[in-house]
Amino acid sequence: MGRLPLSMNLRQAHRPSVYEYTDYRTYLRDYYVAEKARRPAFSYRYFARRAGHTSPNFLKLVIEAKRNLGPASVTAFARALELDVGDAAAGQA
Repeated sequence: MGRLPLSMNLRQAHRPSVYEYTDYRTYLRDYYVAEKARRPAFSYRYFARRAGHTSPNFLKLVIEAKRNLGPASVTAFARALELDVGDAAAGQA
């Protein structure tokens, strides 16, 4: 898992922009790290609940390339990430 730069105040951590990434797994990893820095209670289980997945570690498995995102999962992840349809399509490219 990536770490935030030491010079970054944890309260200043921000969600990465999906448009800055060409690999959705890297984006998801960075999103997780930023959210964990902002809210220590944020977890893989919490994200899975928001995305409507029954597997509490599905996000972790996707980040580690052990699972892929299908069309239904892309929609669910976009909702959990609070992205609009255009943002989700950009992340899938």
